[in-house]
Amino acid sequence: MTLGGVGSGTVIDYVQVSYSGDDGFEFFGGTVNAQHLISLRTLDDDFDTDFGYSGKVQYAVCLRDPNAADQSTSQGFESDNDAGGTPSRPKTSAIFSNVTLVGPKANNSDAVNSFYRRATHLRRNTEFSFYNGIVMGWVGTGAGSGIYIDGDSAASNAASNKLQIRNVILAGKDTVTSSVASFNALAWFNTPSFGNTRLINSADVMLANPFNLTNPDFRPLSGSPALSGADFTNPRLTDAFFTSTTFRGAFGSGERWDLGWTNYNPQFSINSILSDVKVKQNTAGIPTKYMLEQNYPNPFNPATQIKYALPKAGRVTLKLYDLTGREVATLVDQFQTAGEFTVTFNAAGLSTGIYFY
Repeated sequence: MTLGGVGSGTVIDYVQVSYSGDDGFEFFGGTVNAQHLISLRTLDDDFDTDFGYSGKVQYAVCLRDPNAADQSTSQGFESDNDAGGTPSRPKTSAIFSNVTLVGPKANNSDAVNSFYRRATHLRRNTEFSFYNGIVMGWVGTGAGSGIYIDGDSAASNAASNKLQIRNVILAGKDTVTSSVASFNALAWFNTPSFGNTRLINSADVMLANPFNLTNPDFRPLSGSPALSGADFTNPRLTDAFFTSTTFRGAFGSGERWDLGWTNYNPQFSINSILSDVKVKQNTAGIPTKYMLEQNYPNPFNPATQIKYALPKAGRVTLKLYDLTGREVATLVDQFQTAGEFTVTFNAAGLSTGIYFY
């Protein structure tokens, strides 16, 4: 989901992005705020902010596939002011609170795609801020780190409190590093007043089932350090947009704001979007109803007949999809008169499997 210069008059709430070939959510400038975001098994970055984005985000989750990453390297957060790291204004000063970044490594020894790098890559003069969150299981192969402060300008912003990370749990093999030798990023992160927490293993966060790729549960269990430690006294969090919580991360112990509208396994699900569209498109020239019968024979090899009936003339499109939702054939795409029709479909050129029409 790419947002280019979107303003604060727009409401973004309860949005899931799945299997993105690039970023999950990218904010190119603008001031729009967002809540309840889920980035599922994307390839590149989950939450990318640049070109002066200064909005606020609360309650967000990413869940990564250990086998899928982008050749440009994959991060949870990536933030720049602009491509040249200039001081141009407005400055990128995004504020994220109550975010859970679940990386590809359930265990520190797990092997993951070689293009995984950092949970949080802050660079090019960004003034990004992250509060009351959880980062776990993110170190990839190569030069990986949990939080990476990249470049003199980003390091300077961190040292002068323009770039802030406060009350965040960092768990697993993840650490805090910087490309600037004179800036001790780990000591900065461990500043006692910042309220950050370092844990050796992701399991130490004690979330219910965060690494399950098709049925995750990001809630903290009893005794979890994520149940406490949040702080909303920072002036950047006193805006009415933010809801004050005691827990860190996207979820408390009892709530599941992700149920009822999300789908963590959408490749293998059938939803009602098409039928909803038919209702909304009930305009002149489009049939108000039709009858689509079962194909025969079923199963078939190599050909089958698909029958349907139209009570009135109209435009007809009949398409075939595989289990991943990929369109594999268009069987009908034309204006037809009222009546009954039979289409013979030969699948000799397709792999054996289950298809939907």
